[in-house]
Amino acid sequence: MPKAILGRPIAFINTGNFLYADTVEYEGGFVMTGNVTVVNQNSSGATNTFDTVGALMVPSMMAQDVIGEMRNAGFGIDSMHNFKDLRGGQSDTEDEQTLVVWTTVGKCLDGITSQHGKISNSLPYE
Repeated sequence: MPKAILGRPIAFINTGNFLYADTVEYEGGFVMTGNVTVVNQNSSGATNTFDTVGALMVPSMMAQDVIGEMRNAGFGIDSMHNFKDLRGGQSDTEDEQTLVVWTTVGKCLDGITSQHGKISNSLPYE
């Protein structure tokens, strides 16, 4: 399976499953890993098409404010998923996180990266 590294934009040209790993090692050696599945929307029966999709982890206590910033910057919010922070939370993030799955349509990657960076740099992660 191809491997992608988060922290920089990644373009998926082919459908399939792709492993990813964050290159940052967090407290206690915690490293985020996962799988990205790219499907052909025409054959999957999806009614919405998105040019770009991504995810951002946000402290749940800040989620509504960050989502508002994202919408103001032109991002669509596809879904949100709350989960307990496996690291036990930092002093300024509490112990629940929200994974925000976002989308954009018709934006250039540089514009997306710039806007996303402004939002994510304001988050209180170490």
